[in-house]
Amino acid sequence: MAITKATASAVAPAAKGDLVVGSAANDAAVLGVGTDGQYLTAASTTATGLQWSTLSAGGMTVLASGSLSSTGVNLTSISGAYKDLVLYVRSFTSSSGQGQIRLNGDRGTNYRLARIEVGSTSVISPVATTQFNMEYADSAATLTQIQMIIRDYANTGKTNQQVFIGVSRALSYAFHWGCFQSSAAISSLNIFGTSSTLAGTYVLYGVN
Repeated sequence: MAITKATASAVAPAAKGDLVVGSAANDAAVLGVGTDGQYLTAASTTATGLQWSTLSAGGMTVLASGSLSSTGVNLTSISGAYKDLVLYVRSFTSSSGQGQIRLNGDRGTNYRLARIEVGSTSVISPVATTQFNMEYADSAATLTQIQMIIRDYANTGKTNQQVFIGVSRALSYAFHWGCFQSSAAISSLNIFGTSSTLAGTYVLYGVN
């Protein structure tokens, strides 16, 4: 509708929050108010060129949690509906050996993990292993905290899954980074130890 003094009332807002917006050259239309929390975005396919949008849900969703059994835990049927996976293992102890993690039950030499220790100048280069070994997660006397991040875990269009692991114990901290050489989406995660008795709690999050 062409905007003139005579037609201006035809595009007047009808309710609180309504907006009068240009719909074409010398034309206008009323865009009704959105709902609480929505935000205004450009939308070339709508009559007004604008639309109200709702923020996507974000944050962290608990996918699994509990206490480790003496042999660890195997988390299966992990939902692929999130962007990243974040695993926290708290108060972890192992009677002997170090904590270990496998993905998708894969026992092949498809794991690569480098490590650097805070306070040390040495870096341990990535080597091919049959699981992720978590240095410093090997003490029954000192409680260990573990955080593991798997980026873009449900993407099957790549050949490597990027992985970060942080391990802290008392005043020691080691940062691990590497990859899982597989194009499959991550659907299971196994925390275990070699010939050892494990204890601690875990929480697995899906993150958007």
